[in-house]
Amino acid sequence: MNAKIRKIFWIFSGIIIPTQIAACRPVSGQCSKDTETLCLEVDLQDRSVIPKRLKLSLSSMSGPQVFDFDAQEVWRTRPYFVEIKFPPHVPDSLDVEATGSDEEAGAAQGMPVARTLVSVQPRTASRPTRLVLTPVPGGMGDDMSGDMGLMDLASPPADLANPDLAAPPFIWTNVTPATAPARLLAVSGVAAASSTIYAVGVSATLLKSVGGSTFASAVGPLGSPSDFTALWVQSAMELWLTDASGKVFMSSDGANSAGNWVDKMSGEILTMRAISGSSARNSLYIGGDQSSRALVLNPLSSTLWTASAPTCTQGSRLLGIWASPNYVLFAGEGLKLAKATNPAVACTSLSPLGFAGLPSVTAVHGISDTVAFAVTNDGQLGMTDLTAANNRITRAGSLGSATFTGLWVKSATEVWISASGRVYLWNGSNFADRTGNLPVGYVWTGIWGDGNGGLWLVGQQGAVGAIYKH
Repeated sequence: MNAKIRKIFWIFSGIIIPTQIAACRPVSGQCSKDTETLCLEVDLQDRSVIPKRLKLSLSSMSGPQVFDFDAQEVWRTRPYFVEIKFPPHVPDSLDVEATGSDEEAGAAQGMPVARTLVSVQPRTASRPTRLVLTPVPGGMGDDMSGDMGLMDLASPPADLANPDLAAPPFIWTNVTPATAPARLLAVSGVAAASSTIYAVGVSATLLKSVGGSTFASAVGPLGSPSDFTALWVQSAMELWLTDASGKVFMSSDGANSAGNWVDKMSGEILTMRAISGSSARNSLYIGGDQSSRALVLNPLSSTLWTASAPTCTQGSRLLGIWASPNYVLFAGEGLKLAKATNPAVACTSLSPLGFAGLPSVTAVHGISDTVAFAVTNDGQLGMTDLTAANNRITRAGSLGSATFTGLWVKSATEVWISASGRVYLWNGSNFADRTGNLPVGYVWTGIWGDGNGGLWLVGQQGAVGAIYKH
């Protein structure tokens, strides 16, 4: 056991009063045994320039708190650990902005070198919760608390938006057509040297872009006045659409002519809500409902999978479908999720683990049979391995104040989420706000990425739609 001096900061009426105590930890550079604290592991993505100081800005609902540490010597070899104690009340959610700067101790302000901004839930946060500071564009290339500085907060930390320490904005570019479209509901595409991207919305709205920088109206199917609700893009030329009147359309020429659209599912009066496919298996999966009836459809053979509907939809409205190479993931109201290798035969329900309540699952997506995610309308994120025998989906994180609407997954540590008014990135441990310079007042309904750094976001404000690119 290594005896280590730590400084505890009691915050009282805005005055910081340091009190030294002796503490004993088995290994330097890890969390203490006090499980009532929030333990942060603050690391650097790039050690070519080591910041001199670490500033932590903590934001909750009741006021600002900012803390400053001399972290350079520790950062030279390993992450810097900080623990935060919240007597008497622990906040439900906390925004943590960590900034590494080049300033000397006592300086008013130095040049920021690296930053990150994450949202954590202190009661359920990992120990440690890992924060990785990324370089700030244009940034310059006695330990105040020691490693494991413990901060005791006599009252919960409050909203700490400090303009001097604000992270550089995440930049979005407006690529909405000059003639504003109707409300947009979904976006998807196919990645290539020049990606082809489509967006759909109400009143049979269909937009297309080659390259992603300019969108224009594309040619939709004849006689479809209904709302386009979802889409699946198999290739730059093959596009599938669902609508609110029970139709499933396929274009074979990239939505360039009305004559190349074919209705693949006629005769059903359903609200089609979700579509996904597997090019490798030449399979397509559609979800729709009429009142309380939910069905899974196979438009390739124009058949209803009525035998599997009870296990695939579990009696709820089907709101999301995603096809991995060998599985299909279904999701809907009341936290109902199911998986299948052949939905025409049967589905296996997934048991939620760690979720609060029974929210609706608004979107599902993944990258493989073993990495799939789901988001809910009350800000919860779940992750599942579709090959696992335990048939579970486990809550990975939560932002209780958010309404998640859409999802695109690049990797297990890069999950993009659209929400009502916000955009978030999940890095495998924490949420980071990536709303940046987006306009206020919008509900962002869908997000898609090309895997090469490009992101496209669709949404609506009132009766008008918008599409933005990063």
